[in-house]
Amino acid sequence: MLPSLCVDPVTAASDEPFALVDLGRCNVRTAEHLTDVLRSLPVGEALRARVRQLNREGRCMS
Repeated sequence: MLPSLCVDPVTAASDEPFALVDLGRCNVRTAEHLTDVLRSLPVGEALRARVRQLNREGRCMS
């Protein structure tokens, strides 16, 4: 099971291009697996645009 995701409202309101994401609570094995999966994916402009949109909206995904 993945941890809950929430955009940090303080960094989302700043001038930084990417806000911090609170990953919620998870065990080390889950965090390592999530990191491995994310590193294996190609990062395209569509993904970057979606992250920026969610950051601007201050939405949490769980």
